[in-house]
Amino acid sequence: MDGKRRATKASVVQLIELLTQAVNTPGEFSQDDPLREAVKTQVKLAAYCNEERGVVGCSLNTFKALACTLGEGFTGVEALRVKAEKALSRRPRPRVANSRRDLQEKKANLEKIIASQDRDLQQLSLVISEMKSLCNHLVDLDLIDRKAYYELEISRINQMLQKRRK
Repeated sequence: MDGKRRATKASVVQLIELLTQAVNTPGEFSQDDPLREAVKTQVKLAAYCNEERGVVGCSLNTFKALACTLGEGFTGVEALRVKAEKALSRRPRPRVANSRRDLQEKKANLEKIIASQDRDLQQLSLVISEMKSLCNHLVDLDLIDRKAYYELEISRINQMLQKRRK
């Protein structure tokens, strides 16, 4: 086997690994338009070239001959190509970040956050006023057992705080 054929065979092995990755994690390859295009037909897959991943294009006949010497043969590679095509086509392309629909969703989420923060602010304001009232009562009232009164009031305030957390 000469050097060029050996390099092409290594390229086919890399391509099979790439297809396997595309089937297992299609999200990583949803933006790879050349790969999405290459998995559509056998000819395009054989001609697919990606130097970063060590894949070099070749003719369909060379691709078939080299694939037959590997693992499940060309039929296995073809089945893998079909799975990759389905996985990549099933994976929806991400929406444009500033589309109207996306902005409306962001607005709705922000409005929910604001409403939640408003409820929290109201509750905290109520707790602060209750604490001020407790302080005034502890200072002004002539109580026999200040500690018991304090613990009773603090437990009531803690119950108010726990209602919001649920």
